Amino acid sequence: MFKHILLPTDGSPLSEAAIQKGMRFAKSIGAQVTGLYVIPPYRLLGGGKESLADTKGQYDRDSKARAQTFLGPILDQGAGRQHRLRYRDQQSSL
Repeated sequence: MFKHILLPTDGSPLSEAAIQKGMRFAKSIGAQVTGLYVIPPYRLLGGGKESLADTKGQYDRDSKARAQTFLGPILDQGAGRQHRLRYRDQQSSL
């Protein structure tokens, strides 16, 4: 049936619950899982606590740390498998 499942997250409690259910489903059918967290582009002026970063470099480090936290359940449940996190800025092509 499904061989590969994409589990996007925004770090919300609802998203965390969906990841847990998605991981259980993937395990039950033997599917591979890819987690996705999209980092918003850096803006010097804007709203929200993310825009309080001093520099783009600091924003990038903070965003990557958030991604690690939000994708942690996927990485943790995949113990023994090879995982990697990839980061792309908005100029990168898919």
